[in-house]
Amino acid sequence: MPREHGLWSWMSAPLCLVFGLEPTLTVALGCLSIVLGFFAINALRAAKVHLATWLGVAGATLALLIVPALPTPLGWSLGYASFALAGRFGSRRPGVGLGRSGVRDPEATWWEVSAIAGFAVLALALGVAAGLPAGWLSTAMLGLVSFELAGLYWVRRELSRVLPGRSGWTAGPALVLGSAAAAVALALWAGAPHLGALPALYLLRILTTRAAATARDARRLGLGEAAWAALAVGLVVGAA
Repeated sequence: MPREHGLWSWMSAPLCLVFGLEPTLTVALGCLSIVLGFFAINALRAAKVHLATWLGVAGATLALLIVPALPTPLGWSLGYASFALAGRFGSRRPGVGLGRSGVRDPEATWWEVSAIAGFAVLALALGVAAGLPAGWLSTAMLGLVSFELAGLYWVRRELSRVLPGRSGWTAGPALVLGSAAAAVALALWAGAPHLGALPALYLLRILTTRAAATARDARRLGLGEAAWAALAVGLVVGAA
């Protein structure tokens, strides 16, 4: 079981969003297949090859079983296959998401960004395959991705102040602002301007959260990040 709060949040938030919008057994099984694949990747990172194999087979089997029940399954099939391949090769990068963000080589940050975007795209593929409107769901997912990128930057900055050997993310602000601008533009184009406010919600998180002062604050920030992601998802589902 992975211990890092970031990975749990990046995987769970888009899945909860899709299931909240389309709470069917088919979508639930699709979400479960992603969770099993997530566990398989983490088992592989821990060199537990046999466990990773069984979890991977279980996840892939579920992903295939729901295909006949999906109105448009092609995107889901391609998405899950890409997820499996990315997980297989990405697991060779031991520095990714081990709960010590900012300590390892700089490339690890971009793998973390890929994890945020990848889980969102995979959940998007599941939702669209299940019949949710592609334009609206894409807008919501992009807003969620921007929200989570803001979290990756801000939490890393806070941890770098109180934990030894940590560093911030210098490219973070540019990517966060760029993704936020894209989210706002897409929301206006899709006729759902409220979805463009998701990145701005992170400003409220920053303003209402006590800054890190000691190493003990790391856990508080990590758990708080998951709670705010859940709030963001709940607001989108409630507004749908």
